Amino acid sequence: MFSRSWRALAAVLSLLLLSAGAYSWWRKRSAPETPAVLRIAILPSDNQTGDSSLDWASPLLSYSLSRQLEGSPTLLVFAASDDAAATAAGATHHFESYLTRHRGGVELHYSLHASQTQKETHHGVVRIDGDDPSALLNATAASVASSLGAPVPARPTTIHNAAAARAMAAALLDPAAALRQLEAAVAADPACGWCWLSYVEASLKFAGPEPARAVLARRTASAQSLDPISLARLDLLESELTGNTGRRISALERLAAALPSDASAQSDWGLALTAMRQFSRAIEVHRRSIALQPTRAELWNLLAYDFAYAGNFAEAQKAVQRYATLDPNSANPPDSQGEISLMAGDFAAAARAFGVSYQRDKSFNDGDAMEKAALAHLLNGDRDAAGSLLEQYLKDRLAAGDPWVMVIRARWESITGRTANSEARLAAVAADRNSPLAPVAAAMLALRQASAGNAALAARTAAQARVLARNPSQAYFAVFAVAVLDPSAAQSIPDPALQADAKAFALTLRSEWPAAIEAWKAALVPPRGGADAPQREMLAYCLVSAGRAAEAAQYITAWPILTKAQGVLYDYFLYPNLFYVRAEVARAAQKSTEAQRYYDLYLQYAGDRADTLGRQARARQAARL
Repeated sequence: MFSRSWRALAAVLSLLLLSAGAYSWWRKRSAPETPAVLRIAILPSDNQTGDSSLDWASPLLSYSLSRQLEGSPTLLVFAASDDAAATAAGATHHFESYLTRHRGGVELHYSLHASQTQKETHHGVVRIDGDDPSALLNATAASVASSLGAPVPARPTTIHNAAAARAMAAALLDPAAALRQLEAAVAADPACGWCWLSYVEASLKFAGPEPARAVLARRTASAQSLDPISLARLDLLESELTGNTGRRISALERLAAALPSDASAQSDWGLALTAMRQFSRAIEVHRRSIALQPTRAELWNLLAYDFAYAGNFAEAQKAVQRYATLDPNSANPPDSQGEISLMAGDFAAAARAFGVSYQRDKSFNDGDAMEKAALAHLLNGDRDAAGSLLEQYLKDRLAAGDPWVMVIRARWESITGRTANSEARLAAVAADRNSPLAPVAAAMLALRQASAGNAALAARTAAQARVLARNPSQAYFAVFAVAVLDPSAAQSIPDPALQADAKAFALTLRSEWPAAIEAWKAALVPPRGGADAPQREMLAYCLVSAGRAAEAAQYITAWPILTKAQGVLYDYFLYPNLFYVRAEVARAAQKSTEAQRYYDLYLQYAGDRADTLGRQARARQAARL
């Protein structure tokens, strides 16, 4: 399975916590890694000088080493409060240190111990004249990198003076005083990228989005003097707070350029390229991340999907096979194999792979692999096999207490031509005020009523869905249905991509083909990557309906894989219409045998569906030719 949404930004930092901009830095520490990587936990340093003015060293050393040594494919450095925390975080080595005075300067003595054996593996002494924080941080990072044979040299600290260092350390030690201390830090050192980044993170955590945006606006004056990594991370934070996709993509590209040996930075940039459908470039970037960490399993999965989206299914299967070898016990590799096979039209192979995934872990993604196996059989024309698997899936989901069981059954009744049963079942769920899926069922029912030409009834049902919706997930479906029935309501949808979809869907249901075609093309503009299958199918449908079947061919080069939310909104319309679309495309290309097969499949699943546009009549006429 491939995650088809922009990843949510995670919490970061040992003491200061929240960060969106540093997501890839944190993820690199917490994600499964190749066994060759040293996971080094930096424990609090012991100030043995007797001089409290040097207490800054302990918190700042942990933070600084994590930043200065990041980006190496063989090192993961992170702060830990004690041995137990280090072990819990999966540290392979513990870094211990203490600070002493030496001839007017300071010495930092450090040692690394293997977590399992407790044996010392490395040690060193760093001496500097005076007690300048920047000098000590830089000398320590350089010494550790050299001692460990790191392939990437240590980066210089972005803290340039003692006042900023002490304020930053105070913020790390006392989160309650973080905002005040970080204000002092950026005032003392406006060119301190870490200080600005920490200030935005702390503002976001302790004060909220607006104060964080205010800090981001202030750092603009210092942008030219900030280090490239901090600047990119600040821009990434700003993009998340403002929804500026262009800034986000630019920030990810600059992070990848600034951290060329960081597999996570490369894969994040690769994912952005995937979202923009720049699959060739994404393949190149993901290959680069794999070269850095060839045994990191999930990178092979990302590469496999890029090949699949690019239409190179043979290379996609090679990559996913490597993924399966590296992660042999997970249910995800065979699930990915199944999705790629389904996209390629190899439905028998897809069903087998989904079956392996399901047997390996029936709880994985709520057992969706079994439903996808049933879909693969349906697409292959084997209605009985699809029905058998669906019943097993629903039985297992019912035993697991899944509230979606009735809705899923209604969806399948709809896509297999039992629309009267489907609508009756959805109406029953929608009428149950105690069901959390009542507004979802009402939204689904409204779309089906609209497709059958019952616009007035559909509008009332959509309004019912909106009234029933009590939380954002329910409102997502209800508002979409309302906007499809009343295009003026689309402006109320906060997500521009969903708003574009609703407008295009509304035009499609009104059979306004030229306008619908342009609307679906516009809906494909936002970065969706491989999550644009329903939009491409809908565009192809409108092109075929407008008599432009040859033009539709470019949009259906792969069979669609839908997310769960997309299935709720679109699958009743896509199935079996996708067979009709492919039949018309094949007919335009004078592939009569292929066209006949798709017409037959379309008719097999049309059932009691209203034939308002004469599709079934055309398919039956073609069957007699």
